[in-house]
Amino acid sequence: MQRAQRFNSINSFDNFFRKETTDIILGKGSEGICFLGKNGLAYKRFYNDINNYNKIANYNYDKFITIHDCNTESYALPITLFCFKERVIGYTSKLVEKDLLLNNDIRNGFNYNIKGNQISYSKNAIYDIIINNFKQISFHKMKKDYEKLYNDTLILSDKGIKIRDIKNNILYDGTKFVVVDTGNYIKTKERVARHNITLLENSLKDELEYLYNLISKEYIDRKGKMYSYINTLGTKLNEEYILKNNNCKTLTLKKITKQK
Repeated sequence: MQRAQRFNSINSFDNFFRKETTDIILGKGSEGICFLGKNGLAYKRFYNDINNYNKIANYNYDKFITIHDCNTESYALPITLFCFKERVIGYTSKLVEKDLLLNNDIRNGFNYNIKGNQISYSKNAIYDIIINNFKQISFHKMKKDYEKLYNDTLILSDKGIKIRDIKNNILYDGTKFVVVDTGNYIKTKERVARHNITLLENSLKDELEYLYNLISKEYIDRKGKMYSYINTLGTKLNEEYILKNNNCKTLTLKKITKQK
């Protein structure tokens, strides 16, 4: 049975949400925004217009996929649903404390408004963060960790759960992959394994290639299998690089050479 908490108005949900969450924004997108909860969970709320019921999140309670449908380590499916009438207006999910791929942060330019205070980083600072994170990743281990993500995707597929919109939502903390923002997954009688795996591989390739292209102009062959792709990328990125500004304000890579 789905675990749900129901509210008699959007205002009462807003008041509850403010009491249960911190000011720390974990991510935001076209449909909603996610905050760190005071209980250590992630709290997502959809953008809802309290004056127009037709503009309240268009997700029905009885069709929403949660951990009660399938619980895997690699997918942060919703735990508790927040509902107004039969619409899901928010939910909780497990927290991913660290992301070495920095998917959403980079694409949002690190510009988050938190209680009126804007946090921003320069482009050079973002590149420095990327390099520092890459140095924490063992790409040989990442290749093995991907197998867990792959197998969990097949478990969802066996349950008839069709994954959607995972680009920008694949996080990696150096130990495991976790896919977040899973609120729009659907249950179907179709065979979805091929769809799910193809979407997963293409999305992860895009994520890695996007980050790689920020610090290198080298072309990555996208035709290879995921394992060889990560291995090839990891071989390049596991080497030590430094960033160097030239007079044109563009960033280039220079390999560090050891002093004899």
